[in-house]
Amino acid sequence: YRVEKDAKDLDAADRLALRRERTRPQLESFGAWLEKNSAQVLPKSPIGKAIAYAQNQWIALGRFAGDGNLNIDNNAAER
Repeated sequence: YRVEKDAKDLDAADRLALRRERTRPQLESFGAWLEKNSAQVLPKSPIGKAIAYAQNQWIALGRFAGDGNLNIDNNAAER
């Protein structure tokens, strides 16, 4: 959300460039953390369930980072 705050007034192309520069590395780091830790926790533990959920939703989680027109979340629609 920090990156998105910086990107809020940018056009789609500039927002995408900022996401590629700052968001993608964070997502890649988080993905690596999920992989590393998924093998070290019990699958039915709360953290194991959270890791499995994040891995199952991985494509949807990172979709916004590949398109400058997409919002990071759908909070406005859910309101």
